[in-house]
Amino acid sequence: MADFNQIILTGRLTKDPEVRTLQSGTLLASFTIANEPFWTSDETKRRTNFIICKAFGKVAEFVQKNLYKGQHIGVSGELSLSSRKNEDGSYSNFTNVMVGEIKLFPGSFDKNGNGNGPSDEATSFYEPEEAPAQPAASGRTTPPARRVPGRKY
Repeated sequence: MADFNQIILTGRLTKDPEVRTLQSGTLLASFTIANEPFWTSDETKRRTNFIICKAFGKVAEFVQKNLYKGQHIGVSGELSLSSRKNEDGSYSNFTNVMVGEIKLFPGSFDKNGNGNGPSDEATSFYEPEEAPAQPAASGRTTPPARRVPGRKY
């Protein structure tokens, strides 16, 4: 049985995304979302999680064109854990979300602070393009192959 690695989060962008091009020519977008879940029955007590998100390729292009500080979004993707050895010999651990899909929530503000974000009827989604389902020999349709963010095909 294969392991399952899927995460879905909502939150607000803490600053405008940073976008750069890697040596391979792939676009990389990095951004952080602030997520405030309730952690007790007392709704006045909250903790804020700051989650680093990374998007590649077409998803990064979408981020570059459409996301900005303060915007309320939803992301889904895979959890990525890594560590780095520091100069003093200690290790720093990093947790990132490798983003595969993004949803823009209604009520977001535009870049000028106006309430002109997507309406309830026109919520914007970004989903990676996938091949259409093909009928199998038995006449049933099979789902499209799952694309893993960051993986080169």
